[in-house]
Amino acid sequence: GRKYYIRGKVQHGRKIGFDYPTANLKIASTDIPARGVWAVDVEYGGKNYTGAANIGFAPTLKNEKKSLLEVYIFDFKRNIYGREIKVTFLERLRDEKRFKSREALLKAVRKDIAYIRKKHSKKGGKRWTGLRK
Repeated sequence: GRKYYIRGKVQHGRKIGFDYPTANLKIASTDIPARGVWAVDVEYGGKNYTGAANIGFAPTLKNEKKSLLEVYIFDFKRNIYGREIKVTFLERLRDEKRFKSREALLKAVRKDIAYIRKKHSKKGGKRWTGLRK
């Protein structure tokens, strides 16, 4: 079957100063697959990028009242506020959870990113997005 995806316009977040800038999409709770951390493919400007996403309420740093999709796009440094992106969900890594500290959260995020880079970024020397072209 096809992978689940969400299209949306990138919105400004709360600018908490995390080490990994995210493209934030507001989403309806009916639009999401399971909450948690995901390996994703991001389509923007006709190109595909690998990334890590969190779906949920960001309980450690933000504790949002509505579901939020936060996507860290690997090796991407462009300003895309107000632009539409397509986020395709490739693999669910873990549940969203509240960490005891910012440092514990950063450690988990680094581990998630390392896993996604290893499993989803490259296959056979070519960039792999998990999607057929």
